[in-house]
Amino acid sequence: MLEIRTIDYAIEKRIPPNLRVEVEAIAPENVTLTLVRRQTTIVPADRLQPYDLVATPANGPEGEVKIKVEDVQKDYLAESPWIRGIKVFLPDGSSVQKRFSSGDE
Repeated sequence: MLEIRTIDYAIEKRIPPNLRVEVEAIAPENVTLTLVRRQTTIVPADRLQPYDLVATPANGPEGEVKIKVEDVQKDYLAESPWIRGIKVFLPDGSSVQKRFSSGDE
């Protein structure tokens, strides 16, 4: 079973600003997780940057483990000035979202 526990973000206050996204998930021990930012050509209606949490089978023992994965979007305002939060999709199509706090928009 794959379950997102937390989504955190940080806007690196530099010029240009970067967006760092971190996802903590509970996953089977024999899975490797990767956080992949979707490239969008149309602004999503909810203005949330979509990501995919990709699970790749790996060799190893069965069981569950806590895993953290991250992505850094450099100069995120140039590519996605519309962004108001993050939405992470799981392999089963479900998603978890986190909106920016009002000072970060």
